[in-house]
Amino acid sequence: MAQIKTNFLGQDFVFNTGQKLFSPNQIDPGSLLLLETVSKTNLSRSVMDLGCGWGAMGIILAKLFPKINVMLLDNDPLAILFAKENIALNKIANVQVFKADVIRTNPDKKFDFIITNPPWAKSTSVIPALINFAHQHLKTGGKFYMVINETFKTDGVVKNIFGNVSMPSFRSPYKILLATKH
Repeated sequence: MAQIKTNFLGQDFVFNTGQKLFSPNQIDPGSLLLLETVSKTNLSRSVMDLGCGWGAMGIILAKLFPKINVMLLDNDPLAILFAKENIALNKIANVQVFKADVIRTNPDKKFDFIITNPPWAKSTSVIPALINFAHQHLKTGGKFYMVINETFKTDGVVKNIFGNVSMPSFRSPYKILLATKH
């Protein structure tokens, strides 16, 4: 187990992580770029961190925006365990954690924002399912933010599913994709 202490926009955070999880020794640069981008928007009511891992992005947003409700969603039981532990460590009340699979699970809740740093290094085949899952679980007018490696041609997949895509942020090798549900 590792422990990460960090400060984001003047707020201190502490996270426990496991070596079998993605980026166990730091908040990865792609997630930080996504957090920087999303934290400049007017987040409202409900946010899903899709594929939350050990929970850094959702927990940080929940603390920065205490009036929103955040759902951390992941398929990995170990990630869920650490996400729950990190919510308690950071004393965050406006976060819930759920285990779900984007192919088999269909929660009936809709969200205003969905953010994700997908597991693209493991398998690119899950990315279209993840984007489709996000589209199904956004409210009309809801925003989908995704960080992805600049070499991935994910822009076309997002545009095919959402009908639109833009790139509000870029810091090589990462790009942030944004789509709105119409």
